[in-house]
Amino acid sequence: MENKSNNYVKNSTSDISVAAISGGGTGTLLVLLAQNLLPENSPYEKLFVMLAPSASVAITSFWVWATAEFKKRQREKLIEKTLAEMLELLHKKLADPSVPPRQKKVYEKQLATLEEKNFQRRIRILDE
Repeated sequence: MENKSNNYVKNSTSDISVAAISGGGTGTLLVLLAQNLLPENSPYEKLFVMLAPSASVAITSFWVWATAEFKKRQREKLIEKTLAEMLELLHKKLADPSVPPRQKKVYEKQLATLEEKNFQRRIRILDE
């Protein structure tokens, strides 16, 4: 459970800097558009200028969240791929007649441990 709260803390400084730059750039762009493209004394000009800081905050927050979600999904894919490869390898080793019985017992224990860890990981995912 404690990992859930740390997902957003794990972002690197560069992720947050990029988010801040994109958010600030969006706010500046909105102000420039309002001042240069809209007719003078347009009611939308004031609206765009007033919304610029909120847009910056919203875009920055979205960027930080999206980056954290992307990294989380990439890590999950890597875990799934590695797990599938390990399970396949262990099943091949257990089916191989040239592997000595003593070594097969080691593989069976590793397989049971791996399956238990996978089961516990999936329960944690459901709890999030």
